Amino acid sequence: MTDLKSTAGVTADEVLAYVTENYVPIEHLAAETQVTADRILGLIAAECVPPHAYDITGEIVISSAFGAYRQPMTPRRVYPPSLATWIRRAEPLAREIGLKDAAEQIRTEFLAPIAEALPDRWPGGPEDAWALLRDGSWGLCLKEISPENAITKERSRVAVAAHRASGQGDPAPLQAEIAIYDAVTLPFAPHEQPESSRAREIDPFRPAAANAW
Repeated sequence: MTDLKSTAGVTADEVLAYVTENYVPIEHLAAETQVTADRILGLIAAECVPPHAYDITGEIVISSAFGAYRQPMTPRRVYPPSLATWIRRAEPLAREIGLKDAAEQIRTEFLAPIAEALPDRWPGGPEDAWALLRDGSWGLCLKEISPENAITKERSRVAVAAHRASGQGDPAPLQAEIAIYDAVTLPFAPHEQPESSRAREIDPFRPAAANAW
């Protein structure tokens, strides 16, 4: 089980509001793509499609003069909406060449542009970008999961750091890079924001970027 996080000042209502606004149940993906939920789960298991973003579990307690009712909530799992694009790509491909070969082709399609654009971005090379896809990380930070958006996000992080290190007085380039970052990334869930790249690497420089206006 993932270690539980507790962030002061963040309510469960705020977290649930964010998650339900930005993610969808598998039934939504099934209806949008006309692919059954079971088949989608099979595509995910075969690594043709990225995994879910969040598991939601908990307990409901209702109290009254007659006593308290306590019951575990039905677990829910939610997914990035952009998985619909992956499903539309993976399903016909898997039918044509099989799940194993489809997974390898999709992996190659994801990694090839990243390897070309960012060969040294991660300690383990582009394979680290695939690991981030498979553990759900890209689904937490990108509005649309794609190699192009992953490249854009990482390049903007590097550019913001370079601007900071250079000590340049002109804030316009910094403002432009932050806008690029914002265009492809989600704001992150309230309980995860403090540890996000946005909070650590982008937000501290927004005041300086605002001077560009």
